[in-house]
Amino acid sequence: MNNSNNTWKLALNYFSLSLLLLASVFCVAFLAFPAFAPSKAIKLYKDWGLKAAAVGTSEHKYKKSNKIEDLYNLVVLCDETQNSEKLLKYSNTLLKRSDFDEFASAFDKYALNHTSKDKLYLVASVKNYLYEIRVEYLYKQNREKAFLEAATCFEYDDINLFYFEKYVSCVLLDKTITKSQKTQILSDAANALYGGKSVLLILSERYNEFKTSANLTDLDILRLEQLFELKSIEVVLLEAAESPALADAKEELENISNVLEAKLNND
Repeated sequence: MNNSNNTWKLALNYFSLSLLLLASVFCVAFLAFPAFAPSKAIKLYKDWGLKAAAVGTSEHKYKKSNKIEDLYNLVVLCDETQNSEKLLKYSNTLLKRSDFDEFASAFDKYALNHTSKDKLYLVASVKNYLYEIRVEYLYKQNREKAFLEAATCFEYDDINLFYFEKYVSCVLLDKTITKSQKTQILSDAANALYGGKSVLLILSERYNEFKTSANLTDLDILRLEQLFELKSIEVVLLEAAESPALADAKEELENISNVLEAKLNND
């Protein structure tokens, strides 16, 4: 009887030791996995909902390689996991890199060549995307900072860079403020001065500058989509500011819409 008990206890001890050994091996493998296969580790962590681990591994991968592709992927991951602190930090790092313009140009070219014609404006600029997510996350922290960041798009003579619309979108979708408060905030934004000009005046001048032909049918689909977005934001602000120019702006917006629809259906 004693021999049977001893055998059972010995077997149990071996079994417990085996489980402990297996657990140790698993832990070592789990911890070493990111070092040997960071991309797979990031995907695995994302699938398991381990957001901090995914971001941390991506962050380590970028710091080790210093490749702009890894930095861009880190920013996108921070956006996906809503890690605002690191998103703002690394998006700023990305935008300031000396090789960013070359990377952005190649990225934009690829995106435009692999996107349906009715969504070209959504991928026209990776730089615009980066600023848009910065505005969105800044808005969650401080509305005034978000406005100032959004208004910097007016410093660029480039229709592909129009992330002021993200600020307007954030205000319209803000569930913490009332409809009347939204109207007042947008009215203030419309009349706010930037570089000595009101935002409404800047939008009007920007539209006229990039409308390179008096005949809308002469413009390509991408330019029409960009003009439509620009004029749409102008209409929203004109309405909030109760401007008499609203009627003309709405008419122009409808004209763009009609021409764009015709081109999308015929091309």
